[in-house]
Amino acid sequence: MKLFIFAVLAAVLFAQVRDDVPVLPYPEEYRDTVGGVTLQLYGPAFKVTLHAHNGSELVLKQYPVLDAAVARYRNIIFENDSYFRNGSEPPIFKVQITLSKQAEEPLVPPPLQTGVDMHEEYTMLIDKDYSCKIFVASQWGVLRALESLSQLISYDEARNDFIIRNVPIFIEDRPRFHVRFLHQN
Repeated sequence: MKLFIFAVLAAVLFAQVRDDVPVLPYPEEYRDTVGGVTLQLYGPAFKVTLHAHNGSELVLKQYPVLDAAVARYRNIIFENDSYFRNGSEPPIFKVQITLSKQAEEPLVPPPLQTGVDMHEEYTMLIDKDYSCKIFVASQWGVLRALESLSQLISYDEARNDFIIRNVPIFIEDRPRFHVRFLHQN
C-alpha cells in the first residue's frame, strides 16, 4: 500500500501541466496552428468511414464495437445539436479511419481483448478542408482516437456552434507504458 501511495504522489508531483494541449491524457505528439482556422461542425454532417489498409472502404456495421463507439461519441459531442444555426448548407466533416493490415484480421466478434499487445497507438490529422484522417494499428486505437477527437470539439456559446479551433491539427499517440496497472498481492 505504501508503494502505491508513493507511486501516486510521484505521478502527481512530476506530472507536466500543459495548457496548450486540449487532449487528456497528453498525447505523445500534438501540433496545432495557433490562430489557425476554426471549423464549424454540425452533428448530422459528421460522417465516419472505415477503410482497409489498401484504401478500400469497409462496412462500419461489420465492426459492432466500432459502430457503437462512433454512435456514442456522436451523441456525446452533438448532444444538443439539432439544426445548423447559420442558415447555410453545413459542410460535411469527414472522419476517415484507416485500419492497419493486422487490425483488419481480428474482427469483432470475438470481443475486444485486453492485454499487453492491445496496440492503442493512432495518428490523427485534422485539416482545413473538413477532413479528419485517423490511422490505427488496432480497433483499440480507434477508440482512443475517437476520445481525443471528442475532446477537440467544443461548443462555443458566443457563436452557438460546435467548433474545432486552431486547425490544422496533428496528433500522434501511443501509451507511455507497456502496462496500464500496478498489481500487488
